[in-house]
Amino acid sequence: MLINQIHNALHLRKAKLFRWCGVFFIACTFFIAEICIAGPWRIQDSIDSDTFRLSGKSLTRYESLDGQYRGGRGDSDQVVVFRNQLKAQFVFEGFSLVGEFMDARQDRADSGSPISTAVVNTSELIQSYLAYTARNIFGEGDELSFQLGRQTMDMGSRRLIASTRFRATENTFTGLRSDWRSDHFNATFFYFLPVTRLPSDPESLLDNEHQTDVETSHIRFFGGTLSTPSMLKGWTTELTALKLIEKDSALVPTSNFNITTVGGRIFNAPQKGSFYGEVETYYQWGSSHSSPLDSDTRSLDHEAWYGHLGLGYSFDVAMNPRLELLFDYASGDRNPTDGDNNRFHSLYGVTAFEFGPTGIYGAFARENLKSPGVGLTLAPAKDISMEVTMRHMSLASSKDAWTKAKLRDNSGGSGTDLGDQLEAKVVWDVLPGNLKFMVGFTNLFAGDFSENVSGDKFDTHYGYLQTVISF
Repeated sequence: MLINQIHNALHLRKAKLFRWCGVFFIACTFFIAEICIAGPWRIQDSIDSDTFRLSGKSLTRYESLDGQYRGGRGDSDQVVVFRNQLKAQFVFEGFSLVGEFMDARQDRADSGSPISTAVVNTSELIQSYLAYTARNIFGEGDELSFQLGRQTMDMGSRRLIASTRFRATENTFTGLRSDWRSDHFNATFFYFLPVTRLPSDPESLLDNEHQTDVETSHIRFFGGTLSTPSMLKGWTTELTALKLIEKDSALVPTSNFNITTVGGRIFNAPQKGSFYGEVETYYQWGSSHSSPLDSDTRSLDHEAWYGHLGLGYSFDVAMNPRLELLFDYASGDRNPTDGDNNRFHSLYGVTAFEFGPTGIYGAFARENLKSPGVGLTLAPAKDISMEVTMRHMSLASSKDAWTKAKLRDNSGGSGTDLGDQLEAKVVWDVLPGNLKFMVGFTNLFAGDFSENVSGDKFDTHYGYLQTVISF
């Protein structure tokens, strides 16, 4: 199926796609020369400095979609995504000054493409912060660090706060973060002003126009997490509390979320010949509006929750297979007229590792969703990994929306069946540390919900080819 998609794309847009393939070929040829080098090549190797560090990364991805699940977007789509990053650090006696530049842009998209700031964010300083790290303050091996300025952040499972990996653009924050690390527990606390990516209008994004991103005191995000391996033997326990406060401003319209999220996670790492698992759940309460529109001034009581269960077994045989059973539940609004909002807000988390690729696909979010599934991972070679996941997708509440498709039946009469999603991907570490190649395919076998709401029912076929060069 993926081969057919690429074949069709070649014939439909041959000249431009060939140019992209040429760039890909040249990049691969250039880095093949590094095969004979012992270990990955880094630009840092040629700098010869203990205080100045430089690194970079370049991503190119071609995406093709056929059978659009979104209404009014045409039957097919394609895009080429480019993301280039350059990071510089000055390090001196526990202090470090960090700056990171990123340029994310697209080609081949058109007016029917679902292009957003998740795809395009050109010429932006995504990190610019001063950090300090102190060691052995209260005990041997302890570490206390602070970061002040604009920065990215991963927290726990990355379901609520994450630096992106598949997505082209980053979640960034301006503020103060503190981390404590020890043998017995780790802790992270932060106070951030989330950065809004600009511009956001479709015309500017299609033209890859630049506008400087902004943070505003009208959006505040703060909280912390504690983790310890000491509560349950062989398992790590995390406890998390987060607060998001939004107010509309002229530049950044919001849904006026004022919500608290508390919960935690218990998990253990896969070990050959044994079971492993993960349980994560969050409860959310506060107030919000149903949309960011200026005309929407009604405050709703917000109460929602999310849960994830995973149980797997890691086989001690060739190719290191791991088989995992999965279940996710993110609550949806039970009644659109009752003055309550029950749709879970996943804050600044990411979904690609769990619900399929984003980009021009991005069919599912961690909101109003119920999804059991099964996943299999394999490592047929030292530098190759494979993953296949099958999930059934349905609405948690029949009266709330399939948010990514912008389809909703307030009566609940259209049911909840969104369909079954099959995802497969292969990652080849061509030159470990320098060149990585990924190919993936996702098929959404449409359920009855979209046909009942819109009268249309299309199976969606999505595929991508990706290279990442690190230096």
